[in-house]
Amino acid sequence: MHKTSLTFGAMLILVLTGCSIDRTAFETAPVYVVRPEGVVTCQLYTTSRVSWDRAIKVPEGMLITTGDSVCRTEGLRRRAAAAHS
Repeated sequence: MHKTSLTFGAMLILVLTGCSIDRTAFETAPVYVVRPEGVVTCQLYTTSRVSWDRAIKVPEGMLITTGDSVCRTEGLRRRAAAAHS
């Protein structure tokens, strides 16, 4: 049983390391979203990867988590627009 656990563990490590995704292959050019607080610079990915969208620069006083939400919302907006075109 112990040998089986070690074999399974080794296989799992190999599978997980082989599945790491290079996000840079999916990046768009930076996107600028104008908000009342200022401009949020977003790194968006393909429309199927909206959960990866994130802020790379936020206005002074804005939390990065708020910027991330702004960017994910922009990604969702662009996904919806692409679906309707």
